[in-house]
Amino acid sequence: IYGVLQYIMAFPSVYEMTNPLTTVRKQHFWEYFSGATLNSRWTFNSIVGSGNTTGAMADGANGGYKITTSVSSSAQGALAFGNTSSVIKPFSPTGSVFIMKFKPTTDASAGAWSPLAGFCTHADILGSGREYALLNNQTSNAKVVASCTSSAEGYKSANTTVDTSTSAEMLWKIEMKSSTIDYSIDGVFSNTISGHGLVEGLTPNVSARADSATTFPSVNVQYVECYNT
Repeated sequence: IYGVLQYIMAFPSVYEMTNPLTTVRKQHFWEYFSGATLNSRWTFNSIVGSGNTTGAMADGANGGYKITTSVSSSAQGALAFGNTSSVIKPFSPTGSVFIMKFKPTTDASAGAWSPLAGFCTHADILGSGREYALLNNQTSNAKVVASCTSSAEGYKSANTTVDTSTSAEMLWKIEMKSSTIDYSIDGVFSNTISGHGLVEGLTPNVSARADSATTFPSVNVQYVECYNT
């Protein structure tokens, strides 16, 4: 132990143990969604169906933060670094990673997006002029859907190798690269989209959406991590 302490004390900071000061550390954060309140970096947005979509810390073991849609068709709620008029976008469209662990809590009928999540340029994912790279647990599809859109390349999508689940916890990973986006689920590579054309900075976004007047999905977000590569 004494030898380890001597080694640590030889450096002015923990960062300098593995990195020279000439190398600027890139943006990196992680969130466990624990405690009584949401971390101030996040903003919950009731985007469609205002007053009908809610977000709150869940009262339960590993409950995380719960987004619930209800009452109206096309109700949508989202977590992002900011609100629908202004978001902070610290992550690169050509060199960043999004990781999320969550538990969907919705039935297996059509029109429930529980969740659609990943990187986006806005809090309201589905508006016009958005750039995004998402995974979508839409229960009207047999698989989780990987998608991206940009002004240069338009909309692209690809089914993943993982069946849609309405109850099991899942771990999603999205890797933004110079011309491709790689998608992994539960630690296994699932699909890639080539020629994405995204150019704007990105914010993490976790949304739940109801596309019918009878199905109201919710999602428990347990962990999110993002970093620039």
